[in-house]
Amino acid sequence: MVQARWTSITVAGQVLLEADRVEKELRSCQESAKSIFDAYVSGERPWLLLDSSYRNMEKRYHDLDQDIGDNLEHHIIRARHRYMDATSKMLERFLRSYFKTQYPAACCAWVRRRSFTENPSLRLEGH
Repeated sequence: MVQARWTSITVAGQVLLEADRVEKELRSCQESAKSIFDAYVSGERPWLLLDSSYRNMEKRYHDLDQDIGDNLEHHIIRARHRYMDATSKMLERFLRSYFKTQYPAACCAWVRRRSFTENPSLRLEGH
């Protein structure tokens, strides 16, 4: 049990460190959806490590069988908030950049056209 608690503290700390790193790198990242996507999936320390650390923390938290105590609980709650803050900023910036391009409109029009052609039941009455 003691080792599991220390491991939970360690992985929660990793989430905090990754969230700080991603937010710092996001501030200096180019304002383009491609740059943000590339930073998320590639490079020496891709941003997806934040998601991996978060999932690892939650798994270890749920594997603890007993009352974990207020200090560890507080540490995990803090890590959850930092994760949500960092990923929200990342997603907001990605979507803002993504929708500035013409690609989404063309893509949505193609999907809509294809869906209604292949599945007439999706059409609204009278259209």
